[in-house]
Amino acid sequence: MQGPLLLDTIAIGYLVPAAILAVLVWKLGHIHRYLRAGFAAISALLTLSYIGLEIRRFWQGSDIASSAVSQGELYSYTIAMMLGSVALLLFAFSRRSDPLRKLAMAGIAVTITKVFLLDMSGLNGLVRVAFFLGLGLALTGLAWLSRAMSARWDKDGVRGKTG
Repeated sequence: MQGPLLLDTIAIGYLVPAAILAVLVWKLGHIHRYLRAGFAAISALLTLSYIGLEIRRFWQGSDIASSAVSQGELYSYTIAMMLGSVALLLFAFSRRSDPLRKLAMAGIAVTITKVFLLDMSGLNGLVRVAFFLGLGLALTGLAWLSRAMSARWDKDGVRGKTG
């Protein structure tokens, strides 16, 4: 890897093709919708891979092939996953898209599973209790948000619109 963090050869290898595919999805509305969905999915996967590799490079330096994973790196992945899922949820709300909302909730579920299975293993005592309490409050807030979104869409008569 050459270059500063975020503007390195990883960006050239992952973000440039992702951007090209995203522009194709955006500008070529006349191509078949399954092909556009495939381009969008590949673009999203490339972007997610870039984010993961940049987090890895931040914690491991140039030795991203190392098998060691620090607690800080694990927490960074969790924060990135949660921010991405919340951003997708807000995007789903702005587009009034039920499939996007369900995808965002699935992302949140994967993040919560990661927290329970990986992140909690490095915590002890009261810190673990505080994490469980915070996680419970976050789940309660997300359930409330999902219910509020569904109620508002039902009231406006736009429930089930695809995004």
